[in-house]
Parts: sequence; C-alpha cells; structure tokens
Amino acid sequence: MTSALQGQANGRGAPSHDRVQSAALSFRLAGPGDLKPVLQIYHDVGTWLHDAKGIADQWPREMPEDEALRMIHSNSLYLAVLNGEVAGAVQITRSGGEVWAGPEGDALYLHSLAVCRRFAGKGLGRAMLDWACILARSHGKGLLRLDCMYENPALREYYCQAGFLLLGQHPTYSWYALLEKRLTIEE
Repeated sequence: MTSALQGQANGRGAPSHDRVQSAALSFRLAGPGDLKPVLQIYHDVGTWLHDAKGIADQWPREMPEDEALRMIHSNSLYLAVLNGEVAGAVQITRSGGEVWAGPEGDALYLHSLAVCRRFAGKGLGRAMLDWACILARSHGKGLLRLDCMYENPALREYYCQAGFLLLGQHPTYSWYALLEKRLTIEE
C-alpha cells in the first residue's frame, strides 16, 4: 500500500531547535528494514514512561512487533534521522480514527511521537512537530491534530508550548485530550 503522503516523506526543512541542527536532521518513511530501530525507540520511551515517570497506562513498556510492523506497512510511520542515525519516530495519517470521528477534512493527524532517550532534551521532538506541520501544509491542510493522555499534564503542556490548542477532554473516550494546531502559510 502506498501512502498519499509518501511524496513528501524525504526531506529537510524543519526549523532548528536547541541543539538539533536542521542540516543534520532529515525525515523519511520507515521501511521493513527499520523494524529494529522502531522497536528500540518505542522500548526506550515505554521504559522511561514506566520507570522514570511512573506512567504505566500511556504506552506499553514494549511495543508488540506486530504493531510496529502494522505502522511500518501502513506507510504512515516517519523516522527522524539525525546525523545518519534513527533518532525518533512519528505516525502521520489522514484519519484520526475513532478518537477524531468524521470525514477526512482539513487536517492531518499525528500519533505516537517518540524520541530515542539519548536524544531527549535536545529539541528533536519539537523539530519533529514542526516538520509535521510543514508536511501537513504541503498537502494543503490547515490543521495538525493529535490526541494524548489527558491525565498527563506535562505532555499536554509540551504540546501547548509547541503551539497546539487544547480543545479539551474527549466527550466519550475520556482517556484522550484533543489538541490541534492551526497552520499558517509560513509553517
């Protein structure tokens, strides 16, 4: 299956943040050969959430291999490559799934943003968000939407500081906080 977003998968152009230099940062679609680094990134984040943050119900400690393969084969999982090394992953789709019910419209949806822990605190997550905004704009979308764990105020604040507006808690699926960022031409 080929993603309609694939044409914009390779590229640079995310603004520089903190110690992440945009010249050394690129993005590409994950392929079957990326299973090991994808599993490692999500393992790093899952372990950190469980052990360092005490958050056991946001993500599993280990991403099941079949889930990682599903994301890879959907042609919607993008990798952030920093200095030639896979440093982060994010899924970007045209659909918000059951959380963002409704027809496709003026938005792309961001899921499962993860940064390998040894790259944490260097602005990579923010650079990935900025790149996702550029990708959405390049596809004529005016919004980038995401959902996250409502009971994780630090995560909600992180997204708000990146320019996302907290729309509130999902009315049916109360686990989710709904956030969106209105995109401008220059993003």
